[in-house]
Amino acid sequence: MTHEPAIDVGTKLQQTTEPTITGLNDVRDVYEDELTGRDQEDMVAVFLSSSNHVLGDKLMFRGSLRSINVKARDVVREALLCNAAAVILLHNHPMGDPDPTQADRETTQTIADRLDMFDISLLDHVIISHHGCYSMSQNDDI
Repeated sequence: MTHEPAIDVGTKLQQTTEPTITGLNDVRDVYEDELTGRDQEDMVAVFLSSSNHVLGDKLMFRGSLRSINVKARDVVREALLCNAAAVILLHNHPMGDPDPTQADRETTQTIADRLDMFDISLLDHVIISHHGCYSMSQNDDI
């Protein structure tokens, strides 16, 4: 089974044999430029091993200018297919404000709870806009 890449960053992710995510800067380096240029909300999931090696990424959901319909079971299914130990979610806010909405917070908590049922950690949910990034993990929202 092949996984559709999240965005055209395959060459960045394949520069080393086992790219590793060590923090928010690594996530931003790979995804920020591409996600800030979109005119609709998109959510990407990055699947990681227990040592934070990138197993893959996938564009999970595409929304409208102001919202996105996210299903936790789809994130869980992809994480299980990748045999992931952890997941990082990213999505953009095309309108420019990187602060999470109440719906963002609720969705994140639902996904974290569902992943936890399978002993998979949600490490972060990063919201990217042309005005900056918001890390839910760094702001104790997860």
